[in-house]
Amino acid sequence: MMRSTARATQSLARASQSSAAADSVSPICLQPSPPVIGRALIIGVIGVVTGALVARGLSRYIGNLLLEVTATDTGVFAIAALVVFAVAVLAACVPAYHAVRVDPIKSIRA
Repeated sequence: MMRSTARATQSLARASQSSAAADSVSPICLQPSPPVIGRALIIGVIGVVTGALVARGLSRYIGNLLLEVTATDTGVFAIAALVVFAVAVLAACVPAYHAVRVDPIKSIRA
């Protein structure tokens, strides 16, 4: 993930030097489909689906440990999936946003 962030930073730096002023380049989280965020979304979806399947499979074993919630409560599964997916997206956006803030000359020379 760090290599793709570094590549995205360098390509953004080249684009900002060649065709646009540094102030007019939007942050990578706001661009239509940057590769770093796109990969993070794919990894997040795979993680949520895998986690939901594993949790569903283990639900009969942990059913007696739960209080006031059934082991197959759809609402709890949905909320947990949304929280995990939001954390995955945030975990990709924060480094990508900081990579956009790097001086283009420094990222090209690195």
